[in-house]
Amino acid sequence: MKFLKTSLVIAIVLQVVSAAQEQRTLQKDPAPANQQTKTLLEGSHSEITKPFIAVAREPGTYAQLRKMVPALPVLLDSVFEHNLVIAAFMGERNTGGYSVDITQDGHGVVQVIAKEPAKSGMVTQVLTTPFKVVSLPTRPWNGLDASSIWQQALAKYHVTRGDFASSGGIMGRREEYGLQGNVGVLREGKLATFVFHLQNSDGTKARLLKETISAVMEGEQATIYAMSAGSLVPMPHENLGATAKFSNNRNSLEINFKSLPSMFVRDGYQGEGRIEAESVSK
Repeated sequence: MKFLKTSLVIAIVLQVVSAAQEQRTLQKDPAPANQQTKTLLEGSHSEITKPFIAVAREPGTYAQLRKMVPALPVLLDSVFEHNLVIAAFMGERNTGGYSVDITQDGHGVVQVIAKEPAKSGMVTQVLTTPFKVVSLPTRPWNGLDASSIWQQALAKYHVTRGDFASSGGIMGRREEYGLQGNVGVLREGKLATFVFHLQNSDGTKARLLKETISAVMEGEQATIYAMSAGSLVPMPHENLGATAKFSNNRNSLEINFKSLPSMFVRDGYQGEGRIEAESVSK
């Protein structure tokens, strides 16, 4: 009996140490030191004339973005092993002097800001469609916050039903809880950008997903190949994949989440879940 108790204590200690080591590893940027945030393209005139933001974490989404903005440079698929691309389009403005600023703070949160001309400044009296496209390392990455121009353009959905379950670790623990919150959607051409703000509705620990990610639409369905799991899944974990489907004339939205296969995280956690959401009048 004493041997069993000792073994159990050792197993728990090993799990805590493993999780702590993995947490420290995931907080570091694995990209080479020469890969920094850089501007791919910016200007005052774009083919996209409505407020829109795209976050591309894989080549397929970026390829679709290039079809919409042909002046964007070609990027090798390998670029997306350590980087993502953020594109922000302000939409049509009545004058010049507007611009888009994209920065990342020390916590990994990306700020997308719409800059207006000074009230006392001289501006060109011409229609403009300001935009900016940047690439930045995937780590650190802690979501995206955007100015009101883009917030107001979101099609808003409220979660009416949701559940999630995670399991794994050395001890094989399992946790189940409900999900609540909201999903915002921006659509442009064949791209859809999902803005998640989800949290658990029950359970013993606070769980949160705050993420912005784009996907290519095929009809009214989309596959999200990689997105953050937030704290829905305990550390250590891989990213989530998801499938989204609009129905009822885009008034209803169903999204299924599932952890991506793990190749490098030992004794990690996986999760899967589902939400149903309904459109909310603006």
